[in-house]
Amino acid sequence: MTPCLLVTANVGSIFEDPNGLLKHWVKEFLQTVVRLQPQFIAVHCQEFGGKNYEKSMCFVDQFVKTLLSSTELSQFDKTRVFLDEDYKASDKFTALGNLYFIHKCQNVQIWDFNDRNYVPVDNKEIYSGNIENVSVKDKLKFPQEFYPQFKWSRKGFMRTRWLLNGGLEMDLVNIHLFHDESNLVSVQEFPSAYTRNRRKALEYTLKLIRNEQENDHNQSLPLFIFGDFNFRLDTKEIISRLTANSCPSLESNDEGGKPKRLTFRNAENPDQDHVVIERKHFYYSRPSFFTDQSNLSMLLEQDKEARYFDDLVSELKIDFPPTYPFNEEIDDVSQSSSNYMNTRCPSWCDRILFNHSARRLLEAISTTKPPVYNVIGQHVPMGDHKPVYLFFHLMEQKFPFDSYQLKIDSNKPLEVIVDDSFAEIKQILCNDNELLELLDQTYAGTRFLLDIAPMHQCDPNIKANGYWGYIKLVTKFIKMLILSSKAGSFNREHTLLLLRVINIGLNLCRKIRLKEFYGGGNGESNGLSTGSNLYIIKGTDLFDDDNLFASKLDIVDLLELIQTLKAPLSCLYAYYNCFWLCPSINKLMQFFSAFMAIYSSRWKSIRLYNWISRYNRGIMFTNMSLNINIDCLQSMWSMPDFPIVRTFISLRNLWTAYSRSVCIIRQNRWKIDQFEPKVHDLSTLTGLNMITTQSSTVRCILIRSSKYANQSKRKSVLLHAHGGGFISQSPEFHQSYLNDWAQKLKDVTILSVDYSLSPQNPFPVALQEVLDCYLWLVSGQKNVESIIGFQPENVAICGDSAGGNLSMALALALGQIRLTLKANNEPLESVPLPKGLFCYYTPLLLTTIVSPSRMITSIDSLMPVGILLNCLSAYVPEQVVNHDDTTECDANFTTATIENSLIPFNLSPMLLMESISSILSGIRNLIKGHRSMPWYKNKTILKRCLYNLNKFVSNPFISPLLASEQMLEQLEQMPLYLYPLLYDAFLDDSIEMAKKWKAKVHIEVIEDLPHGFLNMVKFSDEAKKASHKCMEHILDVL
Repeated sequence: MTPCLLVTANVGSIFEDPNGLLKHWVKEFLQTVVRLQPQFIAVHCQEFGGKNYEKSMCFVDQFVKTLLSSTELSQFDKTRVFLDEDYKASDKFTALGNLYFIHKCQNVQIWDFNDRNYVPVDNKEIYSGNIENVSVKDKLKFPQEFYPQFKWSRKGFMRTRWLLNGGLEMDLVNIHLFHDESNLVSVQEFPSAYTRNRRKALEYTLKLIRNEQENDHNQSLPLFIFGDFNFRLDTKEIISRLTANSCPSLESNDEGGKPKRLTFRNAENPDQDHVVIERKHFYYSRPSFFTDQSNLSMLLEQDKEARYFDDLVSELKIDFPPTYPFNEEIDDVSQSSSNYMNTRCPSWCDRILFNHSARRLLEAISTTKPPVYNVIGQHVPMGDHKPVYLFFHLMEQKFPFDSYQLKIDSNKPLEVIVDDSFAEIKQILCNDNELLELLDQTYAGTRFLLDIAPMHQCDPNIKANGYWGYIKLVTKFIKMLILSSKAGSFNREHTLLLLRVINIGLNLCRKIRLKEFYGGGNGESNGLSTGSNLYIIKGTDLFDDDNLFASKLDIVDLLELIQTLKAPLSCLYAYYNCFWLCPSINKLMQFFSAFMAIYSSRWKSIRLYNWISRYNRGIMFTNMSLNINIDCLQSMWSMPDFPIVRTFISLRNLWTAYSRSVCIIRQNRWKIDQFEPKVHDLSTLTGLNMITTQSSTVRCILIRSSKYANQSKRKSVLLHAHGGGFISQSPEFHQSYLNDWAQKLKDVTILSVDYSLSPQNPFPVALQEVLDCYLWLVSGQKNVESIIGFQPENVAICGDSAGGNLSMALALALGQIRLTLKANNEPLESVPLPKGLFCYYTPLLLTTIVSPSRMITSIDSLMPVGILLNCLSAYVPEQVVNHDDTTECDANFTTATIENSLIPFNLSPMLLMESISSILSGIRNLIKGHRSMPWYKNKTILKRCLYNLNKFVSNPFISPLLASEQMLEQLEQMPLYLYPLLYDAFLDDSIEMAKKWKAKVHIEVIEDLPHGFLNMVKFSDEAKKASHKCMEHILDVL
């Protein structure tokens, strides 16, 4: 953390009395510095030189030299001083002064507003006199039309932008707004004409800065705007309170009868003036009224001007007397200065405001190191304005810039952005031949992808597939290098490591496109095998030229390559983790990856330095992503389903939606085959290859809007299957977004299936349960109405991740059932198709074939390749991928072998003690270190296991992308809504399914969010907005 001190001070009066007030001011300021010990000080001064600046400006230089030569500031070795002193340039002169003192901070940078980049600050520099051509500040005098009634005053603003410690960035604005020209005008009404002028000027300033920040893609940059705002209390209301028992008298001048003096006499002593108001004179007989703490609340009630800007800027709570005081003890100050108090009604003129980004920054540190907002020299004469300060600790951020700066401009052709970005970074690094050579390779690979990416789009207007995703990821990386170079935080070693990873990925994308993994042989320069482990999937279009999966590159081969890249991957996870995602998710992923790494190490690494050290966290996470097994993964991902967590989630959602647990009665006619894409009709035969279920019900969570808890006019149901890699999570965990959906879908009922999890209940147990729930909904049984509240007339199905896979498989299974009904001359209306199918970031091909989008598993901290392989193996029966190297895998395994190995599923989530026992058992195993080697690292059986695995998952009920034309034709009346993610392993699955689907297809690719973002809506505004986008078409079909 960097302790920062921001100070605003109208210093005009102290230059009228350099031997008295000025010395007081300097002494109190330096004492404050010693007491708070800041490392960064920003002092914004107004009215340098005072009212008689032509005569007093000479004292300004003395003032600055006194500060710079003081013992208290001697350790501040970096200084920037900006003094607008050229009063002869009346159209530019603002009399503003910005003073900055820095020490201990590393990589201090200041923004150059002409060149639009940062420049280092490593010495002491003073800019004085005419500073119009100084490019490291932004200065503007307000247009004269803002203050047309009176003379053109010295009002305006001066801004600087700072970058501290290579990652702490903020805009600092010094501002001076217009004063009240006449008290006699102010007392007539509120808001006065002067208030409106100030509001106009401040809005003008904020708009200028906001537009400029947006142009630099810095709209979320913290902004502190502090100066003399000249905000006034509601003078009319204050006078009415002060003079409740007084008698007013009005005196007029001789010219036009305009008010000259307003006097209120004390009712108890009519000869004594109680309140006197003149144009520039304010007198009250009891001055202590304004400094009495008991009157603070009442005065703050009349502090109304700042409230006009609550939607734009914020302020900490004021707990000090008005900074424009009324009276002070001035024992050792010359008598000539004693009248500086009597001009206007006391008020809080001097303030420190900030935008929403800065507010979040202050809130983040408020629990550990609360910010301090106060005045300097409260009991000492400091001039007609008390200096106000804000002291806080600036927290280190992930990047030396806000990652919104990496956002790619959608209005500009991506090809142009790529060319411009590479040209700029090569210009910056023009003297580094090694980096230039790597950048040339990266550019050539990116341009190759730009040529081939359009060939694999599902729609000419949708630039999305694994190639496009990789292009944008590379572009963001290059933009990050540019920004870090300009910010002075460029790390050459890191860049070399990461460019190596990126170029390997580009090379693999090229080989996938050119099908260089076909053929047999063992020899690629990168050490990859050529796909001899793959089961060849016959009768599909998977290997057509335009198919994104037209490759024999295996994900296990990719894992072997990643094993050789531990150093660059550790660097990536440590310092640049998920840089391609939005800022709110970046912060969340930092904690998530650290937790996963430490948890997977059986808490042996739960040392403070492992949480603090990015380097250590990066190494730990890399090891975890390559070596985690299913036991640890399931234990870790199941933590949200611990009973106490479920209870907390339910209580948290209590007020947003109505929900309850229900049990769905299962049907016994239609049973899914284990090995073939068939649904057996048990009314006509005794099926083989089926698991005999032991439970007669399936648990679900019923959710609907609280407003429609007891009624539903629409009579529509959204059947939901949750994600979790088939191995974890529950409907309760997904209520974070489902409850919000229920509110927005109004009287649509959501039924989320709590299906049985793998590996205890492998395929097809979960799919059978989801099928049974759907068939129950459309069965017309009486208990449907008793549980749901009505007989559904419209049903749509949806699911995220693994739940999306189950939803798509359910649709295919329904198509097969309808074929059987048609063959039996039974009415198809008994099993209607869903009104729509909604799939969110769904895996639709569960083979180990690598497509371009699967490449991101090599760097994705949420879905790394090891986790993907574990989830895949857990979904299939145990004997398909045998974890015991003493048992040889048989490519011709039998049905009986698998049936004998199955664990019958039950409804354990409903039983509290069984749930607790299961979780505790997993924790005990974790602590004891009972860890088997991940199956994909057992090379003695790897070849056969991969063959068996890919053969088993070629079933379209597991890999819907392999569905035949005939299967898809059964669904030609059902619209499909796909919501893949640009930076997700399963993007290509949705793109290829969109090409194959026979009915209406709506595909919307979501950028800058990770797999599973729907569960992050409570932590990210971007995730919440995308969640709303994901449900906006549901009402179109229901």
